[in-house]
Amino acid sequence: MDHNIKQQQMISSTFHEVERDISSPLRDFALPIIKKIEEYIDISGVALFKEGKMVGNLPATDVFYIMLTRKDIKDGTAQLVLPAELLNHSKNPPENLPEDLPIAIDAINSKRKLEITDHNKNEIDLNIKLDCRLVEIHSSLSVGDKKITEKIEEEINKKMESEIKRIIEYSQEVNSDIFGFGEHFYAQVRNSKLTEEKWRELYPEMKVNVKVDTEIIRNGVTE
Repeated sequence: MDHNIKQQQMISSTFHEVERDISSPLRDFALPIIKKIEEYIDISGVALFKEGKMVGNLPATDVFYIMLTRKDIKDGTAQLVLPAELLNHSKNPPENLPEDLPIAIDAINSKRKLEITDHNKNEIDLNIKLDCRLVEIHSSLSVGDKKITEKIEEEINKKMESEIKRIIEYSQEVNSDIFGFGEHFYAQVRNSKLTEEKWRELYPEMKVNVKVDTEIIRNGVTE
């Protein structure tokens, strides 16, 4: 657990952090799901809680997106699948395009910003700035080509926005605000008089506008 948390492959769930989330009426907590497979221990997912009870779970593959949404990160890796049409932008595209284009990135730095755009309409903007490094990508894509790099960044943005929206919508379905949106709503809206009961009504209907801005600042291994 400690190794995965330090490598930012899993959310941190120390006693202090969980106690803090439990004590907040406008935030829910999440815990890693541990699975024993014969003599091995595996982290299989993330459990979402509401009022002290587990109400849902997300797979371990979603951890990177959960962390991006919850806080700024300095490290972490992600496997993404982008449209294979990206290969058409290369100088020597393959004759037969694969069904999809898997890539791997290292997150070097991320910054998230939350802003209430219209408290009457229960709407919030989530902006994430991500600096990353490509560590795996199809060999026909020249990452030294600025136009290619910009196209990759554009597709990464689309993919991450889609995944983060999916995860937030799921948390709204089970009404578990593990991202602390309620705390930001309370802090930014004057005289909101926001209570836990009121936030339980508002959160499932909240509109979250997700915007990701990715910059590839270094290139790693290509394949």
